[in-house]
Amino acid sequence: MSAARPALPATLVAVTAVALAACGGGAPSRSVSGPPGRQATTTTSSLSVDPGHLIPAKPGPTTMPTEDAVTPIHTDFDTGQQVAITATAFEPKLLGSTADEPVVWTNVSGKPAQVIIPSLSVRSPVIPPGAQFEWTPKEGGVIGYVSGSGFRGQLDVQ
Repeated sequence: MSAARPALPATLVAVTAVALAACGGGAPSRSVSGPPGRQATTTTSSLSVDPGHLIPAKPGPTTMPTEDAVTPIHTDFDTGQQVAITATAFEPKLLGSTADEPVVWTNVSGKPAQVIIPSLSVRSPVIPPGAQFEWTPKEGGVIGYVSGSGFRGQLDVQ
């Protein structure tokens, strides 16, 4: 007959979970908190990066986006929060934008497209013609992005 093992204290379990997560080679870091005897809560650091979201196409023809409903977007460099996905490139190729304000990519290419921000592990869903992808940069800096077909663009976030 074997003796019953005593239960491990909740704090020991929580500390062990944190240590194992830290050794997880590439797994997101986790913090565990909560008093002993209560269920621990976890938060994942990757939640601080906005994954973005798809905005469905409006009925009717797709129009080229503008910053102020009048001025067209410049091909190479512009300021604001709008990027067009054309059949041949992102326009503008370099956008001076503002942190904590959504950047909107509008697909005017006539075929499905995708926006990928490799440094932040952000990947839009497939963006149908006429639809938009909206993503909000949380910090300043230069952020490169690519399309699924190989176009390249950059945000200079202030």
